[in-house]
Amino acid sequence: MSQETFERELARHADGVHGAPLTFDDVRGKARSIRRRRRTAAAGAVAAAAALVVIVPSVLAGGGGHRSDEPPVAPSSTKGVDPGHDGVPVLREGAITYDDGTRIRPRVGNDRIVGFTTLGSDRWVVSVLPDSGQTEAVVIDDSGQALDRYPISGALVAADDHEAVAWVDPAGAPQVLVAGAERPLSLPPVEGRSPTAVALVGACPDDCRVIGRDAGGAGLGSSWSVSTDGDVQALPGSIPAVIDATADGSLLAVIDGYAPDDIHVCSGAYDPGLGDFRWHGCDDNVFEFAPDGGLVATTFAEGLGPTRITVRDAADGRVVGEVQGGWISSFAWEDATHLLVVRVADDGGTLLERWGPEGTTTVLEGPTTDMDLLEPSLQLPLG
Repeated sequence: MSQETFERELARHADGVHGAPLTFDDVRGKARSIRRRRRTAAAGAVAAAAALVVIVPSVLAGGGGHRSDEPPVAPSSTKGVDPGHDGVPVLREGAITYDDGTRIRPRVGNDRIVGFTTLGSDRWVVSVLPDSGQTEAVVIDDSGQALDRYPISGALVAADDHEAVAWVDPAGAPQVLVAGAERPLSLPPVEGRSPTAVALVGACPDDCRVIGRDAGGAGLGSSWSVSTDGDVQALPGSIPAVIDATADGSLLAVIDGYAPDDIHVCSGAYDPGLGDFRWHGCDDNVFEFAPDGGLVATTFAEGLGPTRITVRDAADGRVVGEVQGGWISSFAWEDATHLLVVRVADDGGTLLERWGPEGTTTVLEGPTTDMDLLEPSLQLPLG
């Protein structure tokens, strides 16, 4: 591959990244700068935990570092099945597809689909990246027709029961769209340069909260909570980067520091009732709680993406299983004990697999041969 072709591919896949695209020289770098950038890489890994899809393909050039203003990819993830259909849908060849044969092709023109989630039994919300560079949430019906479009800052998140979705608008105001509602409920704005939603907890619309964080501040940033009755709370400084929460908010996944190697970050499951961590370590920067909060899938994402997912007991961090091999582009909880994983094998084949509590992994689909390494043919929903 020529340098010109490589730079063109980098630019095409970095459309969703804030800042200038990577060039070949950026990727190549200089050895003496690697140590200085490691801590920035760890900070970028925190941002990745809240991102939808952010591609930084520096690993294609053989390097492990990345630009300080471009965080690594975090795999997309979701909680629970679609209540309107059987099973968890996948995005396949531009269409939301179900096991029963239902196919919904979002009518979003040439906008690039970077994620999707379900809303109630008859609507879906698709995250797209137009040529303008401003990520948008597009609400569609079962014909794929776009009903509304909303600009968003950061990530799109869904309630565990898929009866509501939330995001932050460019002005910093959290938005909650409930199934059946015509328009989202706009909540009081939060402070920060780059606020993003990370979880939606409680029963919407009467008693729920958007939990989020500001990824644009110094260090690990800060986190906040805004309720649908307008209550805005700054979360304790001891838990600066909240990246997920159980459906009832009884456990928060938190990144609270840097590991001694200046590459990884320290994180764990924080219990707001105790005011302390139930368990803590310095291995992972991505957490996704199961629908009932009993298990949590964790991984470390950088560069192209993670190469393994560890399934833990959410209460004590005990490892109960692992999926590994190739790189993992997306994952989703099928139910309280089964995890779906889209894994790209070393030979380029894409597989959809199910991990079960008995420790077995079943191939549900594939391997398929992908023409595009950075955009696998299968994608699970966002959560």
